[in-house]
Amino acid sequence: VLGVLWDAIGFSFVYGTSAGGIIGGFDFLLLRGVSYSDCHANAPTIPAAEFALFMMMFAVITPLLMTGAYAERMGFKYALILSVAFEVFVFYPVAHWVWGGGWLATQLGTLDFAGGIVIHTTAGAG
Repeated sequence: VLGVLWDAIGFSFVYGTSAGGIIGGFDFLLLRGVSYSDCHANAPTIPAAEFALFMMMFAVITPLLMTGAYAERMGFKYALILSVAFEVFVFYPVAHWVWGGGWLATQLGTLDFAGGIVIHTTAGAG
């Protein structure tokens, strides 16, 4: 589910044209314009589709870091709803702020080479 969500809206919300530094636009909805023949600005040496797949790994694993806190305490349906809501309302905006050219990257010059800011702080906040 989280992989499909990333392909549908996630990559676009993280790496699309910034809307006030808060969230990305609709440039890459359903991975439109993401191909194996072109590169993305954030990864100029690999195909854009490969970059999208690589970044999906982080998007999928981040909400799963929280599962230890609620494992066997809530049903699968509610865990799935929580994971999807977390992706859309927490992970995608913060990933855009840091990785996608949002306000933390442009105004404060924040760099996150290993993903610790986006992945671990959002999972901890969740």
